[in-house]
Amino acid sequence: MPFKTPIFGFRYPAITEDPNVPRDIKNLADDVENTVAALRSVALGIRGRTIYNTTGATGGQQEVMGDSVPFEFDPNRWYEFEWQGNIVATAANPYMSFTFRVANGSPSNTSPLVGTPYLIPVWGSGKFHYAQITAVAKGSELAASGLNAGPAQVRMGNYITGGNGGGTWTIRGDADNRRQMVVRDSGAVS
Repeated sequence: MPFKTPIFGFRYPAITEDPNVPRDIKNLADDVENTVAALRSVALGIRGRTIYNTTGATGGQQEVMGDSVPFEFDPNRWYEFEWQGNIVATAANPYMSFTFRVANGSPSNTSPLVGTPYLIPVWGSGKFHYAQITAVAKGSELAASGLNAGPAQVRMGNYITGGNGGGTWTIRGDADNRRQMVVRDSGAVS
């Protein structure tokens, strides 16, 4: 009976076993291949990521395209789009709208939406620290909206909802409070 390494469980022969180099090498090769395949699937979970530590987009009540991340699009996968960062607004208690838009080139405010716009209140001092917005999308639905397999990009759109205090806003990514955009592969479409 072969022994196994303590972390990954790679098999190796006991000193008392009859030598069988082809069998032992095959067992080790299978164990390594299975471990690499498992690690690869975890690593493929992140399809794209961009980290910022500077001031981002600034705007008012019109949608302004801001942070983005490129990724390789496959219509047979599920995707999770996530943005994290800080928002500063000059308006009194505005509601900010956020959109995720996708395109095979650089998304604009006419590119297809991922889900619906997300509404976040920016209360108190006009700051929202550590905001996190996530949208989940089925690859086949993105393809139906015009996104082709291959290189793609998702971009965040931002605006203060009309009739809601007006004013301006700024997306922040200060040195202490970086912001990021991530695209994750959430698995095969069944």
